[in-house]
Amino acid sequence: MSFDEQPTTTTLMPPDDSTWRLVRCRDGEPATVRFGGWNCRVVLQSYADGQHPLLRLIDVDDMASVARATVHLPGAELAEDELLVKDYAENEGVLEALIAAGLVEPTGRHISTECASLDVARMSDALSRQWIDFRQSLPAARQGRSRP
Repeated sequence: MSFDEQPTTTTLMPPDDSTWRLVRCRDGEPATVRFGGWNCRVVLQSYADGQHPLLRLIDVDDMASVARATVHLPGAELAEDELLVKDYAENEGVLEALIAAGLVEPTGRHISTECASLDVARMSDALSRQWIDFRQSLPAARQGRSRP
């Protein structure tokens, strides 16, 4: 099995639209994490199947993509509120950053691939609600179902 590759740090995010949203803290402010020397905002997107959340870190100053914090591994058995965190190689420390920001909780579970071991994390209640709201706003084709 394989998963999405890490984006380059030169990818700029488009203005907030229907394809992504800034993750918000309970007070409504954008979530900020410190990772790899950058102060980052956390962006919520969906993988192409519309069924799995994608978390991306972007630089607060220029919106350049810093890291893709999650991966999608087809066939991985996850609960609705769980995601796979890439916390190795250039992403080492991203799980701790997401935990420190109160966005995820570690489960202690790991899923091994040919390349690495991925951490299974549980989304916070606030992030889980944002994912549900975001997913419902996606076009029907991206939600994994066809239009009526």
